[in-house]
Amino acid sequence: MACRKLAAEGRLIVLIRGALGSSVFLPLEEGVSVPAVSAEVVNTIGAGDAFVAAILARLSREGVLRRRAPAEITSRQARAMLNQGALMAARVCGQPGADLP
Repeated sequence: MACRKLAAEGRLIVLIRGALGSSVFLPLEEGVSVPAVSAEVVNTIGAGDAFVAAILARLSREGVLRRRAPAEITSRQARAMLNQGALMAARVCGQPGADLP
């Protein structure tokens, strides 16, 4: 699979599958998948953007972006990152229009 190959090159690969959840492929550990968070969907505009913003915020807080070191991310951190993204995406899906919560 292309995602595993890119991760083996030292990249952090995140696969967002909407209602099917998300996965992350890690350079040094087994990948992680999490289910989507259940939500009453009003509008999906911005859900993917909110997901990505949430995971980037998590990586920034943990210093990963500063160090540019995706290889340092553990499966525990990856799971927490994906869960945070899923929660934010679910919140956005519950909002009418393109207004973020």
